[in-house]
Amino acid sequence: MSDNPRATARIVAVIAALLGGVVAALLWRSFELGESQSYDALLYGRSLWGVAHGAPLNTAYGTHWFGIHANVVFLALAPLVWIVHPARVLVACQAAAFAATAALVAAAARRAVAVAGPERAALSGAATVWAVVAVAVSPLIMNPFLFDARPELIGVPLLVAALLRADRDRGFDRVGYLLVVAAALTREELGVIGAVAVLGAPIRWRRREAAARLLVPASLLAWFAVYWWFVRPALAGGDAGVRADLATAELFGGTGEGLAGARAQLALAAAAVGGGFAVLGWRWAAAVLPGLAFVLAATKLPEYALNFHYPFLAAPGLVVAATSGLRRWLERGARGGRAVLLFSTLVGAGMYAWLGAAPGGGRFSAEHFAFDPDAAAWQADCHALLDVIPSEGGVAVPSMFGTMFSDRPVVYSTETLHAALSELGRAPDDLEWAAIDSPRFSSIGRFLVTRSGFRLVGIASGRIALLRRRATPQEAPPVLRSPDATTRCTNLQAAWPDAGIGVCDLAVIDGIVVGAVTRTSPPRETPAPAVAIVAELERGSTQLDAFAGLVDPATLPVGVSVAIRSADRVRIGDLRLRLYDVTGREYRGVAYSGAAAGEPALGVALSLPFTESAPNDTDASTRY
Repeated sequence: MSDNPRATARIVAVIAALLGGVVAALLWRSFELGESQSYDALLYGRSLWGVAHGAPLNTAYGTHWFGIHANVVFLALAPLVWIVHPARVLVACQAAAFAATAALVAAAARRAVAVAGPERAALSGAATVWAVVAVAVSPLIMNPFLFDARPELIGVPLLVAALLRADRDRGFDRVGYLLVVAAALTREELGVIGAVAVLGAPIRWRRREAAARLLVPASLLAWFAVYWWFVRPALAGGDAGVRADLATAELFGGTGEGLAGARAQLALAAAAVGGGFAVLGWRWAAAVLPGLAFVLAATKLPEYALNFHYPFLAAPGLVVAATSGLRRWLERGARGGRAVLLFSTLVGAGMYAWLGAAPGGGRFSAEHFAFDPDAAAWQADCHALLDVIPSEGGVAVPSMFGTMFSDRPVVYSTETLHAALSELGRAPDDLEWAAIDSPRFSSIGRFLVTRSGFRLVGIASGRIALLRRRATPQEAPPVLRSPDATTRCTNLQAAWPDAGIGVCDLAVIDGIVVGAVTRTSPPRETPAPAVAIVAELERGSTQLDAFAGLVDPATLPVGVSVAIRSADRVRIGDLRLRLYDVTGREYRGVAYSGAAAGEPALGVALSLPFTESAPNDTDASTRY
């Protein structure tokens, strides 16, 4: 790399822009693929949309947006959402934040070389390469920027700029304090990190600056305390304390396997920031230790700790420690010159290859960022199904697909929907569409159908089912309807006289349950507008995801489906069918064995494939 300052600055700008572009491309790819790594991107995207549109209640979390975290920065970003999707705003800001962090590190490295004297000028290019490879793409710096999009990462370059400025000038000035405060406005915890960093900075205490150096940290710590113990509970509602306790217990209360190994990796990754120069910059330990202690204390999924966003709390301190260590080495004579920088750069590159979360790194989450050919078909199927959902109307979606729905007044994650169903005993009134992932077919899916009048309108690859409130029979998934409605039932296997309908000709063919719904007699009473057939397994050793299929006695056919996940082979004889109306009342059924119905089958196939292979089976001893 050229040692010409202007040429080096241009090269740094290009490298920083490329790194920011990589972050933006990877994040947006994961959102488009429906592979968000958490539901935080949906959560923050909906908060940002709410700030921009005067809708403070974040339905994705069920609380005021400011009761989640103190993301004051949303007030500045809100105008962008009037013209751009909130997910795009978050991704662009996060990519810009990472590019700015890389540029700041490189600039600090060049400045350290320049200050060291003309005899060190030849190291400028090598120091710039070192800064990018050994610091900017260090796992503890880069990895947090790839774990979904969130506003607090905007605070990383702000705090980095403040600390580097203090390290350069041997003290904080007004701009430095403003940068620390600005970083705290992206999330309250960064205020604590900034406060401790200011108090413990390795700079001389000057009497004329003592007031500011005490007042700013005290204000930040007071703000954190007031927000955490008063503002947040007031805005988050009565269960805020319970949520906080549960989150804390989940984050710190575990004793998972591999915890010691994960902590060793974290400690080694911290020591290796800057290829080891971070250790030489130990005087900035006050800026590093609070965030690093938080990460080391966390016990949630320790094997993924280096992929989570939490290391962002330690990142600013590690950056300034590494660049400060470089400056101290240069001041001491820079023994070894280029060879030391080359070795340090190789150490940083090796750490990235081992623990980095971007392409080429050992922790690259290919399933979240790369389009796996084996997953292409079902992902396309899921997207085609979700594209049916109109832009208006409340919607619930699995969190992995949720980010792209964050620009809606009413959007629930399936986790939030589950909580709402438990609290209300029914679906929220503002919910019109619900996309349910397969693990929740039997719980949320059945509840929505039997209690809230939802009907099945589509299934994608056995992974996502789409339900709509008050759907018409014509909206049932076409794949689930018999192409010939004149086919007559030959084997009526179950009937519900009160509803006047039955099921006939059940079989398992190529791992798919098929059958038909028929009218058996006029209903003995006026049935509910829609009823649900639910399949269950008699064998307790076999797990069944029983998803409510939909039947309207007045306007057959409507789609019926059964989702079964089993470690054992499933036989028709193991199934138990139940029929419910939308209030949850169960119809009394009658079991048949091989009786010829002679009625036209208005024919709906039970056609969701098993996730496990099942043999062809038409056992006549079916029990209902």
